[in-house]
Amino acid sequence: MTSEPSRPPIERFATSDAPHDEQFEAWAVEVPFFDFAPSENARRSFDMHCQHVSFGPFVLENRVWKDGPTAATFAAERTLRHARADHHDYYCFNLQVGGSLSLSTPSISQLKQTGDLYLLDYGRPFEYVTTSGHEISLAVPRALLPPKVERLHGHSLSQGAVALLRDHLLSLRQNVPELSATELPYIADATTQLLLACVQSTPDGLPESHRIVDDLLARRVRHYIDTHLLETDLTPDRICLEAGISRAKLYQLFTASGGVMREIRQRRLHLAHQVLSSGQGRYEKIRTIARRFGFADEKYFSRIFRARYGYAPSEAFDRAQHK
Repeated sequence: MTSEPSRPPIERFATSDAPHDEQFEAWAVEVPFFDFAPSENARRSFDMHCQHVSFGPFVLENRVWKDGPTAATFAAERTLRHARADHHDYYCFNLQVGGSLSLSTPSISQLKQTGDLYLLDYGRPFEYVTTSGHEISLAVPRALLPPKVERLHGHSLSQGAVALLRDHLLSLRQNVPELSATELPYIADATTQLLLACVQSTPDGLPESHRIVDDLLARRVRHYIDTHLLETDLTPDRICLEAGISRAKLYQLFTASGGVMREIRQRRLHLAHQVLSSGQGRYEKIRTIARRFGFADEKYFSRIFRARYGYAPSEAFDRAQHK
């Protein structure tokens, strides 16, 4: 018997379950990171349907505000107070599939119409007024994109690769909920590359985007490794799952350093050397220290320690004292 492949987590919300005059408030409770000002018609009836899908480091949201019996609008404002309170440290790529949205930031005011793809920085203030319609948004962790992306806050994107990203978002909306957990890291990789291609302004943008995204991914993975360095189940599979990348991408990122497991081993060895050299572990058995830093075999630990530092673990303290 074969088990069903696991699917990405999906959250759905619709206001249609609430009484008409409570629908807007029901939605506002679900979105606490804005101050809202609905029109009178929006207060009377507000038929909003939302779906969130998480894959890799991304969250894809599909929002459909269906037409009511009369035209309705609402205003929303995100302030620095919201940004400081909710710590939503990400960019949002928004595709206006239907309807319109009038957006204002401290530096720009633009009308977003059907087909427009624009970027919002959730760490900075903005406000908008919108009508019924359809929007797809992709939340992207700030650390995944270069710092210069901040300059695009509120702007519609128009570079050549944007048409590809627009099609990609529409395809993600349709297909990501049906993908298996083993497929998602590859989709996340492709999405990251496409995002970088869209925000690069260098003449050789695509090659540049590959280099930058690899540097950012490697930094992110190393931070995760350092945070969980002494945990016995720190494996490539776990790192791939948490970082939202494929095994092939993980191995490619660490080719220059001899592989991700060698990187983990060297970092653990460095910590063990610090403890032994400082005298903190002077009265502990080498076997105990080796196990504390993830080395089950004392002989193996001693061998690679000597290969790295030129002397045995038991000599580390005396060596440090005579430097």
